[in-house]
Amino acid sequence: MKALLLLLWSLSAAAAPVRELTMNTFQVHVRPQLVGIQQDIQQIFLTMPGYPVEVFQALSLVDQLLAQSRAAKNVCPGQMQSACVPQLQASLNILRDLERLWLAQEGRATTATDASITVIAGRKRWLQMMEVARTLQAQLEAEALAIQAGRTGGRMNQWQWRKGVDEVEDYLDMVVVEFVPAKLQTDFRSAWMNFFRPVYKHCVLANNSRFLSRNLDSLNFYWNLLNLKLTKRLKKTPEGMLGPLNAIQNRWNQVMRVQYGS
Repeated sequence: MKALLLLLWSLSAAAAPVRELTMNTFQVHVRPQLVGIQQDIQQIFLTMPGYPVEVFQALSLVDQLLAQSRAAKNVCPGQMQSACVPQLQASLNILRDLERLWLAQEGRATTATDASITVIAGRKRWLQMMEVARTLQAQLEAEALAIQAGRTGGRMNQWQWRKGVDEVEDYLDMVVVEFVPAKLQTDFRSAWMNFFRPVYKHCVLANNSRFLSRNLDSLNFYWNLLNLKLTKRLKKTPEGMLGPLNAIQNRWNQVMRVQYGS
């Protein structure tokens, strides 16, 4: 009955107009709920056997990498110049931290004697991500030397920099889901790519309240798909997930109420 009432409320809300929020309303009443949702979904992932906590540390580093590439584009939008060296050096430090994090995870993983196929697949995907990250690191290191030497020919541009960062992010999004048990991977992949990741990336990191209001119906749909699967369609909600799922539902309901002014 509770699930039915929530569904009816969601449908009635979806029929109402979505209001544009002031930045103050968004910051005070919505953004804290979205931060909490990100923490809750991380808790859910970490209930899964063999799921490495380093995945979300890596995600934080890649978010910093994205921020540095955006900042560099504002400073030197075309070919890279000495003005964006601070962002370039910061990106190199982040990439080195990412390498150290992967090595720490690998060192811990190789001592496990009961690694599942899922964990092995996750480690393989992580290695693929690191190969892309190392390529980007080599390019940025070469660019730093080129700027220092005053070389003008054959230089890296901002589009290539951002493209490399986007590829690292794409692989990490796959890593996040790869450690999920096979029977739940499709559901978590859909929710991660269409709800959790865009909400955090656009609304929390970029403070973009318009993204939320303009995509609210779609976001609500993908969250409800996962929630219904885990709480209603499975014979039993996987251990450790029910509490965080309820927390996400409560937080998201609060966001919906603010958005619809109810």
